[in-house]
Amino acid sequence: VGDEKPDVLCLNEHKLQESHVDAMKEELASLLPDYPVSLQHFTCSTAKKGYSGVAMLIRKGGVADGGDVTAGYECDDDIVKTEGRLLTLKAPGLPTVVATYVPNSGQKLDRLQYRCETWDRNLATYVKGLGNTIVIGDLNCCHLPEDIHNMYTRPNFAEMRAGEVPVAEQYKGLSGPAKQAGLTVEERQSFSQLLKDADLVDAFRAKHPEASGVFSYYSQRVVQNRPMNRGLRLDYVLASPSLKLADAFILSTDEAWPFADHSPVGAVFALD
Repeated sequence: VGDEKPDVLCLNEHKLQESHVDAMKEELASLLPDYPVSLQHFTCSTAKKGYSGVAMLIRKGGVADGGDVTAGYECDDDIVKTEGRLLTLKAPGLPTVVATYVPNSGQKLDRLQYRCETWDRNLATYVKGLGNTIVIGDLNCCHLPEDIHNMYTRPNFAEMRAGEVPVAEQYKGLSGPAKQAGLTVEERQSFSQLLKDADLVDAFRAKHPEASGVFSYYSQRVVQNRPMNRGLRLDYVLASPSLKLADAFILSTDEAWPFADHSPVGAVFALD
């Protein structure tokens, strides 16, 4: 944070209860004095303790200082209302910024249908109505074959990257990932539809279309995953195509292993 000095810093899955937030704000402000208590915003899960949660920290004196941050959005979805998964920043002269932690489909894929048919569709509708928008967070999906480490050893990987192999056919002889949350055919196709419906682009792929073997998540269940680069790209910055994207990146957290399984992602935009 000290090096990048983001105007907007978003934190996913903090797992705090509302009763913990005030103390955490004080602690964060002592660690990050450019992000005072008054410019920190949290939303927490009220449905379940120690679960979900998103935070947004605004840099004092930065371009977003003075903006308004709201939790959730108007809808009939109880998960949006109670699980603390989304914050929206609106500031004068800036695109809207949405920080979100998308629901995981679950080990048994019990939330798969909800995620694809309800969450993704509602999020796309919400974002589409905001005008120029940046969406950032753990989106819990590997959109393209190059976002999945297992795909790199496939004999037709080059054809996959070129878009010549339908998603459903990319798993032939590779049954495990097709049943893993975030990697299913349904989620990947739903992600494509989300980008189309919300009129968003994947900032990292837009800026680095040839990037290979770049991931944002390494499971801690197998110690060798990170040193062997067996990862997934689950974390994104999505943006309206009309915005002036200067850079998009995934920062290394090798030094933080095993304390961090996700890596920070971000983007830089030129403002008019």
